[in-house]
Order: sequence, then C-alpha cells, then structure tokens
Amino acid sequence: MQRGGLPDLEWLEGHEYCDNVWDVLSGSTQIRASVLLFDGIGDHSAACCTEILAAHGAKVELAYRGHHAAQKTGYFNYPIYLKHYYEKGVVQTPDHRLIKVEKSNQQLCSTLENELTGQVEKRLTDQVIVEHGTVPLDDLYEALRAGSSNNGSVDMDRLLAGQSQTPQGELNGYELFRVGDAVSCRDIHCAILDSRRLCKDL
Repeated sequence: MQRGGLPDLEWLEGHEYCDNVWDVLSGSTQIRASVLLFDGIGDHSAACCTEILAAHGAKVELAYRGHHAAQKTGYFNYPIYLKHYYEKGVVQTPDHRLIKVEKSNQQLCSTLENELTGQVEKRLTDQVIVEHGTVPLDDLYEALRAGSSNNGSVDMDRLLAGQSQTPQGELNGYELFRVGDAVSCRDIHCAILDSRRLCKDL
C-alpha cells in the first residue's frame, strides 16, 4: 500500500517557506515561537495541529475560511477544539484566506485576504503552516496501469449496481483501482468505502 496523496501547497505563492500540518503532527519540523496556521479545509488535521502548537508554547494565530474553526470536525468535536483554543490563547481569524508568503528579514510575512470584504492584511511570524488538503500521488498507479486487465479504470455502471468490476471468469491478470486521496482530496472513510464497494465480491 502507498500513501495516496501529498500536501497541497504549490497553489500558494511562497509555499517554499511554509510547513504543512503533516510536518508538525509527525514531529519532523521544529515549532517556532510565533506561528500562523492557515486552515483551508476545517478538518481534524489542522485542529489537532493547532492544539499541538499551543501546547508547545507557541504564540498561534489560526486563520481559516468559514465562520468558525474546525467546522468539518462535527458538532460534538468543534466546540471542544474551540474551548481549548480559548484556554490556550489561540488567536482565531475567520473568513480569511492566505494568498502569499514571503521572507521579511528573519521572519515570514503572510498576506491574508478577507473573503467577505476583500480587505488585505499582513502578518509577521516565525513560521507559517498550511493545511489545504492533498493532491493525488499516482506514480505507482501509472506504473502499474499498463499491466492491469482493466487499465486502471472503474466500470461505474457495475459499481453503482453493486456488481463486481469484472464478471466471474473474465479476469485476466490483476485489476487495478485508485481509492481515497489517490483520486482526490478525501479522508480515510472514503478510501474504506471505495475499497469495500470494489472488493466486496472478491
């Protein structure tokens, strides 16, 4: 099994100066004194990352699209995250998107735009962390596709009908399918559902 996606950063001007939430959650990057975390997704990864940053004593600003933080974590989860943010002094900046990051002496200057008014603001911090989902990592899929019996494709009619992809007795070689974030930015639940639908008759 191979990881299906990589952090989506290259849309951002100045992304080379930024870390992603995977870096923090895995412990592979040093946490700096002041951090701007931009969350373009609203899921658990950025929410947990924010808590880790604050627990390490960083001065954290969480900027996000939407009206409240961690909005996709579910009704029973996001109030807990918000409570912790208030307790730990996390600055919350709703309705903003990150549009540029550039060097400014020893710090980073981030440009944020208010999605409702278009007003632009600047932030100076020691570190910028971005969560913007993933882009598919499909090198292995492409390498294996030519040798597969189905050329890596999905018969959508059979999938929607709850039937196996290849009628019994017609399989010649191996079948190859992409699931979860190897297709697009989706979570583990989507990968499990995709896999179950494709493999339930094997």
